[in-house]
Amino acid sequence: MQHPLYSPRIRLAFILPTLTALAISVPLIWILLTSLLQEGATSQLLNTLPVVAAMVERSPTLDPQGLQDEIQDLASENQVRVTFIDGDGVVIADSARTWSQVQAMDNHAGRPEIEQAMAEGQGSSVRRSATTGLEYVYAAQVIKGPDGDLRVLRLAQPLGGLQSLRNNLALVLTAATAAALAAMAG
Repeated sequence: MQHPLYSPRIRLAFILPTLTALAISVPLIWILLTSLLQEGATSQLLNTLPVVAAMVERSPTLDPQGLQDEIQDLASENQVRVTFIDGDGVVIADSARTWSQVQAMDNHAGRPEIEQAMAEGQGSSVRRSATTGLEYVYAAQVIKGPDGDLRVLRLAQPLGGLQSLRNNLALVLTAATAAALAAMAG
């Protein structure tokens, strides 16, 4: 005779609430995880901006093409996209572009993080880049040029890496859920 604790009804009584809790919590975790990763990346970029700004401000290179070369070196060291923009929104240098591509770039004055930086000193946003087509976390800071004019230094991190981390965490969560359900069913 089967022990009453092992009857299908008792197991079902444990499995249904567990499945209901998972059905509610997994989408919430997914949404919160995305938000937390984006907020963490934004915070990291905002904290990195003053360091990079100090490097750019100390730069002895004043010619635009030399600045483009320095921005590309800086970006490769820090694994972020670096864009330098004048106060009117004209891109002066961008680590994701060649010098000739930089000269053909659209005006960036209307980008959300640039508008916010011009108004508040710093700004951030998460959006798809019109230049590269990739989704980025952006952080921007106003700095003074050599002649006292305002410029904007912007850092960007592609969300691809963050989404990969989120997908790996989701895979671990799914495996743990499957293992728990298998243990309850067995």
